[in-house]
Amino acid sequence: MGGRRASSDAGFTLVEVMVTVALMALASAAVVLTLPRLNPSPEATAEATRDRLADIAARAVIGGEIMGVEVDHDGLTPLYRRDGRWVEAGPRWIAEGAGLALEGIPAEKGEDGTPRLPDLWFTPAGDARSFRLRIERDGDTVLLTGDEQGQMRLTGEKP
Repeated sequence: MGGRRASSDAGFTLVEVMVTVALMALASAAVVLTLPRLNPSPEATAEATRDRLADIAARAVIGGEIMGVEVDHDGLTPLYRRDGRWVEAGPRWIAEGAGLALEGIPAEKGEDGTPRLPDLWFTPAGDARSFRLRIERDGDTVLLTGDEQGQMRLTGEKP
């Protein structure tokens, strides 16, 4: 009666399958927790803007060179000085779905459209250009202010 023996190579055990499923669940949970919110609040957008500016200020201190920031209606572009010109120092940060408006600082552009001076700057000593940046999203406004010592504060405004 030709008996056929079961091979240990026939497949996966229940324990192996359960461990694999558990690891996949943990990995997917980690990915979901790191995804940005689809519609962040104006405060969250303002905090992200402040954090980005703080990163640029820290880069000025650590790198020992003046860093600039060009502000436009939907984002920030970090700049540094190279060969007498301001050039981009990294990727442009976009405040998706929000409007940015810098108050009281005129934009100074050269003939080729590049900034003569950045809208904001941070020095290696920790000093900065004072500013008022209005961040609007879904009809709400948050004001991000910065002083000459590089300190930044968020304040809400009622429409």
